[in-house]
Amino acid sequence: MPKAVTLNALSEEAFPLTALFDLFGRCHQNQCYQQDPHLDNFVFSNNTLYLLDLASVVCPKKPLKMATCLNNLARLMAQFPLEQQEWLLNGLPAYFAARNMVLDPIVEQQLLGKIKKARDYRQAHYLKKQFRSCTMTRYQKSLMLEAAWRGNLSSALAEQPLTVLNQAMQDGISLKKGNSATVVKRELAGQQVVIKRYNMKTPWHFLRRCLRKSRANVSWYNANLLEFLGIATPQPLGFVEQRFFGLRHKAYFICEHIAGRSLADLSDSEIQQPQMLQQISDLFEQLRLHHIYHGDLKASNWLVDNQKKIWLIDLDAMQQITKTGFKRLHKQDQQRFLRNWPVGETRHLLTKAIKA
Repeated sequence: MPKAVTLNALSEEAFPLTALFDLFGRCHQNQCYQQDPHLDNFVFSNNTLYLLDLASVVCPKKPLKMATCLNNLARLMAQFPLEQQEWLLNGLPAYFAARNMVLDPIVEQQLLGKIKKARDYRQAHYLKKQFRSCTMTRYQKSLMLEAAWRGNLSSALAEQPLTVLNQAMQDGISLKKGNSATVVKRELAGQQVVIKRYNMKTPWHFLRRCLRKSRANVSWYNANLLEFLGIATPQPLGFVEQRFFGLRHKAYFICEHIAGRSLADLSDSEIQQPQMLQQISDLFEQLRLHHIYHGDLKASNWLVDNQKKIWLIDLDAMQQITKTGFKRLHKQDQQRFLRNWPVGETRHLLTKAIKA
């Protein structure tokens, strides 16, 4: 198959959206559907779209119910970022045209509900995998330890993770020293990483925190959530909790090291660049779409790398708000962000960018 490429590898501009919906429509019209319709199961070659993994194709001997078709279509559409939903809906008429039907507003609303359920399921399934051993993650839990890490750290952490991390904290380059947290840069398993140790400041602090999830655990969860949603944050590599018969003590969060500066260190002229303002605008829009409340959007928690790309860091206060109240919390994030700059041109441009 000459110049075949999976759909995952294509940009939105090059993506054969109409062809994809047309193929799905023809499959459903001919009483078959693919149980696992992820984008790697389709390849595009010579302006033709091909379906792979035929072992997962189901062909009942009777017409498919509309509910079955919509569920299958929702599973496909849930593979795409939420930011692309409007673009996807614009291509949806091709599916119904392939079935000699017209998109009905009631059916569209039913489909939107199923897409949301499919998105929620994919997210929950992905996050659960971060707390059990699987292809991408190694997980341990005992009365003395809870830990998870990416497979590429196994050579360093598999035997004595607490001993290795304690030594790394001593040998690493200090990035931050504080009572509640200490941060260092260190090489681990052949790569530069950032290790953040959450300390127990006093016996009273230990009593308050020992039965709650550690901030390292929360950071690991939240960083994986942002990575899944396509929101830029340094790649999470692991967390390790020290425990005493199940009671949590010190904890470590590990992520990739990204060279750069914080937004607080940029000059007004750098921040006022259109590309920088657009990135900030896009990040706030992503947080809004996914109901993410960061909780501490000071300028030092925005990392700008050497290619001027922005990454969100310090995620231990972050929450995804599934109930009411998100608008108020999002407003708090906006206000906390703007307080980093005095009244003036930079703050005015940022206010417009984030629609505060």
